[in-house]
Amino acid sequence: MDILDVVVNYDTTMIDLGSCDADNISLITLLHALSEKITGSEEVPSEEYCMWVFCPWSGERKEVTTDMELIDLFRSFVDHKERKIVFDVEKKPYIPLPPEYSFNIPNPPTNDFNLNLGFSDFANNDFNYEGDDDVPDAVSVGSDVVSVGSVGSDSEEVVEVDDAMEDGGVDRVGDEHGVDDEMNEVHGALAVAVVEDEDVSVNLELMEGYQSKSDDEYFSESEDEKPEAKIARLMKGNPFKKIVGGHIEFEVGQTHDNVYSLRALLKDYAIQEGFNFKKMKNDNNRLTYECKKEGCPWRLHASNILNDVTMQIKTYNNNHECHRVYRSEEARYAFMVQQCNPGSAVYIALQQPKPTFHRFFLSFEAQRMGFMEGCRPFIGIDGCHLKGPYGGVLLSAVALDANSGLYPLAVCICEGETLLSWTWFLSTLRGFLKYPEDRPICFMSDRQKGVLGALKTEWPKANIRYCARYIYANFRKTYSTKKLKDLFWEASRAYDRHVFKRVMADIGVVSVGAKAWLQEIEPKHWSRHAFEPSIKCDHVTNNMTEAFNSLLGEYRVRTYLSLLEYIRRLVMTRFQQRKEDCSRWKSEFPPTVNKKIVKASLESRVLKMIHAGEGEYEMLDLTRAYTAKLRDATCECGQWQISGVPCSHALAGIRNFYGMGGAKERLIDFIHPSLSKSAFETTYRSMIHPIPDLSTWADIDVQPVIPPPMKKKAGRPKLVRKREFGEKQKAARRGSVICAKCKQAGHNKRTCKGVQTSRSNKGAATDASSSQPAQGGGASSSQPLTVVQTQQQSQVTMHLD
Repeated sequence: MDILDVVVNYDTTMIDLGSCDADNISLITLLHALSEKITGSEEVPSEEYCMWVFCPWSGERKEVTTDMELIDLFRSFVDHKERKIVFDVEKKPYIPLPPEYSFNIPNPPTNDFNLNLGFSDFANNDFNYEGDDDVPDAVSVGSDVVSVGSVGSDSEEVVEVDDAMEDGGVDRVGDEHGVDDEMNEVHGALAVAVVEDEDVSVNLELMEGYQSKSDDEYFSESEDEKPEAKIARLMKGNPFKKIVGGHIEFEVGQTHDNVYSLRALLKDYAIQEGFNFKKMKNDNNRLTYECKKEGCPWRLHASNILNDVTMQIKTYNNNHECHRVYRSEEARYAFMVQQCNPGSAVYIALQQPKPTFHRFFLSFEAQRMGFMEGCRPFIGIDGCHLKGPYGGVLLSAVALDANSGLYPLAVCICEGETLLSWTWFLSTLRGFLKYPEDRPICFMSDRQKGVLGALKTEWPKANIRYCARYIYANFRKTYSTKKLKDLFWEASRAYDRHVFKRVMADIGVVSVGAKAWLQEIEPKHWSRHAFEPSIKCDHVTNNMTEAFNSLLGEYRVRTYLSLLEYIRRLVMTRFQQRKEDCSRWKSEFPPTVNKKIVKASLESRVLKMIHAGEGEYEMLDLTRAYTAKLRDATCECGQWQISGVPCSHALAGIRNFYGMGGAKERLIDFIHPSLSKSAFETTYRSMIHPIPDLSTWADIDVQPVIPPPMKKKAGRPKLVRKREFGEKQKAARRGSVICAKCKQAGHNKRTCKGVQTSRSNKGAATDASSSQPAQGGGASSSQPLTVVQTQQQSQVTMHLD
């Protein structure tokens, strides 16, 4: 039986109601459980409530009014493999009615009038612009019978009409009735006033039966509106409340705290829906926004009510007939990538029933060819959070070239690190690479949500490594001593299984629980000695993906297309730079491989060799003996097999077997081909071709794409990475200023008094010589000395600069 966790968002409070299944859920059961949580009473609530549910797979907010609708929603959540359902519940407010008026009108006649009436847009009249002139549903312009205003049968407001109505117009009513002159100057405006103690002949049937709920139901900006009516209209309005998931929706009658919050929401809404608007009216009293595309009917008008602060939406047309900004950019980008770089993979996944952006996969043909022909079969996968208007996560697959440089292979923008998103990414990657079944491959991950399950499903034969840094981050939460830290990393980096066993025994001596904790993780996932030798990579951390994420920098805050274009240009530039770097190498080995060989060569000098014949050696160091076999490219220490580069024991045997001169020429034969200069050249042999500017992209006829729900968290966006438990915080800048001249702290070179310039020394020396008494017939004996000192001091000053 499928069970969902039920959570209710009531009055800005999230209330957990426990778990329930579709067979036992009903509206009264849900409201009864909510009432018990809030009041503690077991009585069934008698108040009326409104209830909505946000559907994360479609971005819709659905109102629930019947038990059948509730059950259908439960089953939909189960079908979409959701674990939790969140309800928005609001209590229906009490709406006070305006006071009723009673008039004594004797024997009203029953004659009919032929009226030609239309509603006046008071804002149009006041500010002289073409505003909200929507005609209500129950107004029949030019007909014999016209229903105007929300007037019940008990209300007896009177319209004073004279003979001018026969011409199709409405004459003005005098100022004694309290109607503004300016309002009555508008042609076709309806002037309504309450008349007391006068005999007026009017057909009251004209005022019956109006029950319109059109946009103009809330539209009234008369300054003479009574406070009671304003309160009733405000209570009748629907206060704006951002639904679960961050999706913004507007409706007529919706109220907002002030004009500033409404402006901010309209800006976010434009980003959410992917269109631009123009501001027809934009002041502290009213807002009128229209779609910028000429001819598009989208329009929103709001003005303040009650306390001249609260804003209420009066009219709203949510129909878009324009080609919105987001409708084609992603598809056009995919089209241009395919045109400029044939064979590249650009996939856009959409959610249904509405075509909503869901995921985006990008990998170039040059990346695929370089990985398949020149890189080791080792891929690091990770995700980083995006901090733009739509949030999401960027999944990345990063390989290593022969020089251990970062080689981005593919990226994917998706909703989060879930089993479904990782499965889609890894499945798409496998299909694009066309990776052979019999070829080994290894993935490095940080054991994030869903990634392990996706790897087992899509790459069942792949070797899987866990990032040792993430393992230690969890390990040190319980075992955080310096001794255990050193032993953990020694165990993780041990090429020799005997060394690994010894270190694990040492860990058990320090803490039995620590050893048991580590033994729950198989060594093949985190220790070098148990790695698959055919991979030829000894990395124990996933730092390569972390380094790639750090390269994105501020582009994680940008739009999706800006981020993808930055990644494309980054990879395209590095392809060419590394081609140029490789052409300057003088060795047959990449710099990092050459560095390992030099280090191993120095370590091999202390070894004592015993040649058993046919390239088999026994190497004796200060602690133990190791056997090395040159023909099999193996060493008992394990380093040669795992890394692909000869260890110190192997280098000693190669030098002994081929001699000092022949060893340099034959060394290339003992290094794995994927770590050679030729493999590096093959990796970057292809190129990623540039793409023209966005303004020149071709227009294509594709299905519209709705942007994902906008995710905006409260408070200022956090741009700094959240530190792990026990991780040191980023050091702040501390200390005093260091002088560039005297190298002392506490001052800079402009205020330095410790070293004088040649000009100042000349002045000081001149002053000193003039202050001394003359010797030897009035000649200054200190003048030659002054010149020498000035030259020496100038030399010292130049040296410090």
